[in-house]
Amino acid sequence: MNRTIISRNLQWYKYLLVAILAVLVYIYTIDLQNPDFNPNNLFIFLIFPIICVYLAYQSHQSKQVSFDEHYMYVTLRENEEMVPLKNVKTIKLTLTSISRENLWNIAYLDRDGHTKSLKILPKWEGSFQRFQRVVAEQNPNAQIKNSADSWTFD
Repeated sequence: MNRTIISRNLQWYKYLLVAILAVLVYIYTIDLQNPDFNPNNLFIFLIFPIICVYLAYQSHQSKQVSFDEHYMYVTLRENEEMVPLKNVKTIKLTLTSISRENLWNIAYLDRDGHTKSLKILPKWEGSFQRFQRVVAEQNPNAQIKNSADSWTFD
């Protein structure tokens, strides 16, 4: 089986967020020059750029995830981690969504035996469902949870 990519590329969002940040800074600069500006509103003005910077950083750190019949491949730019599918512990739906598409959390054991997790936004064409089936075949003890009932921050 060839590698199948299961995660969407979120890297381009960082450029969109930087553009939004530039527009916000421009608007805030004009507003700060207004003599009627209320300094108590500064917190509100600062929260949106902070959120943009955080989201841009998160999209910059997003990983591409692919799999074949024996391994899951986690790629961040030039670094690739090869994880045996038998080391995948959980695949859980999260309550976090982007454009009505839910993020999924995948927890696995790395080669040193440490638990790692990552969140992905799956592709649409059914590759993620195939990934879930292959993981269940390779690791019958893996927990695959297709419903979310609480916020998780792992």
